[in-house]
Order: sequence, then C-alpha cells, then structure tokens
Amino acid sequence: MPVRTYVVAVLVVGWMWSSGVYPPVHAQSAEEDADEEAASVWVNPRPYPANFWGPRTGIGLGAGLSVHNLGRDGSRGLVTALVGRYQQVGTVAWTPQWSHRKPGFTVLEGRAFHTKRDWFYGVGPFPHDDTRLELHRTQLRGGVRGRYLPFGTDALRLHAQVHVVHDRLYDQQNDDDDAFRQLDARSQLYLQAFGRTRTGDVRTRSLTGVRPQLGLSYDTRDREHGPRRGLLVHGQTGRYLDVEGGASFWTHEADLAGHVPLAAAHTIDLTAHARIARSTTDQPIPPMYLSALDAFRMPGVARGRFADRDRVLLGARYRVLWRNLANMVTVEPYVGGHAGAVYTDVFEQGTLDATIERTPRPTTNVPLRLSAHVGLRIAPRFRDSTWIDMAVGLGPDGVTGVRLAFTPTFHHRRPDHHNDRW
Repeated sequence: MPVRTYVVAVLVVGWMWSSGVYPPVHAQSAEEDADEEAASVWVNPRPYPANFWGPRTGIGLGAGLSVHNLGRDGSRGLVTALVGRYQQVGTVAWTPQWSHRKPGFTVLEGRAFHTKRDWFYGVGPFPHDDTRLELHRTQLRGGVRGRYLPFGTDALRLHAQVHVVHDRLYDQQNDDDDAFRQLDARSQLYLQAFGRTRTGDVRTRSLTGVRPQLGLSYDTRDREHGPRRGLLVHGQTGRYLDVEGGASFWTHEADLAGHVPLAAAHTIDLTAHARIARSTTDQPIPPMYLSALDAFRMPGVARGRFADRDRVLLGARYRVLWRNLANMVTVEPYVGGHAGAVYTDVFEQGTLDATIERTPRPTTNVPLRLSAHVGLRIAPRFRDSTWIDMAVGLGPDGVTGVRLAFTPTFHHRRPDHHNDRW
C-alpha cells in the first residue's frame, strides 16, 4: 500500500504540475517562497495529494485554503483539514509577515486532532508482540510560536513557543481485554492512571496543560530540506503544567545533523538525537508525551511500539543526485540505517550493544535497535518547501513504508498534520 500511495501521489502531482497548479505534496510543508506585496485579500486552494492513505489514518484526503493579506499586508493565513477513516485533523495558522526568504517569523496557530488508533504497546523498552491496545484520543491545541534572530546572524536562531493543550483519552475497544492482561505490571498501572480502572471498564481521562518551550539552533546548511553541506545543532527544553494540578514534567532535547558532499553528486548525511523527560510530581508522564521511536524518523519500527521517558536515535545515509530534470527537479535515491532505543533512564540503561531481534529478552541494559532503509526523494530546485520523500525500511517490526524526515525541520510555518507528539 505505501508503494501504491507513492505512485498515486506522483501521478496527481504530475497532473497538477502540467495544469499549472503547484500544491505542496509533503504534509508538513505547504508554503510558497515569494513575498506577498498585494494589498487586496485573496485566497488560494491547496490540495494535499500525499495524504491519501496511511496505517493510522486509513483512506483519507487532505485539503487547505491559503488566505493572503488577511488583517495586514504581507500576512498569510492557512486553514487545512485531513479527513480519514481513523483520524481527522484540522489546523489554522496566521503569520503576520510572510516570507520564506526571512529565517525569522511568528505564527499564531490552532490544531484539532482525533484518532481511533493511538496504539499503545505498554511502557518500557521491551514490549511484547501481542499487547497492542487501540486507544481513542482527542487533542485541542492553540498558541504562538516563532523563530527569531536576536544575535545578529542568520545561523544562530532562537526558537520559542507556548501552547495551551487539552488531551482526552476517552475510549478503548472491549476486545482489547486479552492484550491488557498481557501487559506487564508497570504498563497496567500506568494505563490505569490514564483511563482504565480495571479490565473491561473504561473511564474518560482529560488533561489540560500549558506547555512553553525554548530552543536554540546553529544552522549552516545550504538549504533546509535535502542539504548538500552544512551543520545543524539544536537544543530545546520545555515544561508541561497541568492546570488542574496533576501531571507536570520537563523535556530536554538535542539534535545534531551533518551533511558532507563526497563528490559532485554524492552526499553523506549523519544525524543524532536525544530526548529526556522527567516528571516533577508523583503523576506519570501522559502517554501522548512519552518518548517514542517514530517510524517517520526510523523506518522499520511499528508506530508507538517503543515508548518510555527517554529516547536516543542515531542515523547515517548515503544519497546521490541521480537526475536533474531540466535544471528544475532533482531526483535522489538513497540508502541508510538507524540505531535507536527508548529507556526508562538512559543514564542507567544505556549501552552500545545492538540487536535486530523483534522481542529480545529483557535485561538491565537496553540494546539499540537496528534498522535499514532505501528511499527516493523528488524535489524542485526553485522551492525549499515542496518535495516527495518516501522510504521503505527493514527493522525489528519487518518492512514498513513511510515518509522519512532524516534531518529534522524545526518550526514549520503551519501546524503539522501528522505530528501530534512533541
């Protein structure tokens, strides 16, 4: 199905390109590069052909509406919706001064999200194969975020955001009882704190919190997506405070990405990522804010199968510029691999050992899971915000097909459709 989705997306994009319509085909990038100077308000419809299908979404379709010069000259508003069989997402965003040429910006945004497939395998680095529960969850989020240049250089950027978030974990399927009984004691107690009182009995659990985050990045890449050379260093810390006095925790993240050109058409990409979360009360960190190994970053792992407080992920990729069509569109095949794991405490459980087993025997030290992937990236040379990037991964959970964000892109100018964890 992922291959079929890729073919359909290419055909639709080709048709729209030939028709003179230029939609964003990557769900997380939906903007144009030019400044908007016209004083009149005008709108632009935006289909999202990349959102036809996904294992979490089911059959679905995305669309959006871009509004220019709304409220002030040069501003941009964007309303999007993704309606799928299992997941529905709607976003709204407004940028007072729009320009892709300027690395600093501010965005006011809101997002509504609902899913029937918030899969839960348990908490910890050693989940069993047959313990998957399907949780139903809704999230409402609104706030402001931005990227700024207070240090007098484009390379050094300050990232700031604050959101009010309401999460509701409100249902589980009754036929999940067998899977619930097979969860380990820690996972059962954890899930009981967020919705389940006993086997077969479900109650609603709602959380409303304020989540400020502050980050700093140093970026010398020649472009943000598919760079040929440069370095990205990013650090971020955040706090979650439940307004009802429940959950409260800190998160700390670090990302490192380097891009080294080997020859005229060959590039090596190296990445490293770490995330640590610590609760400040006796309440556990909510399941939607745990660190998970995401197939979007690590093809070859099932979505949500590995989740705990901490996460480490390492990656390497080799890609080659195979075609440059009319000096306008680049086609880059690539191959690479990852090593990653989640931990209850990375400082106590971290080790350099690695495994390719789907369910290794639980030990004191947590080995890194290994995966490999092969993919293809198609992108126009004149836009840094529109591309198709598909990868097929082989890892602990077999073969998966996903869009791959090998180098993290920080703070898009509109809310992400699919990324509901931060």
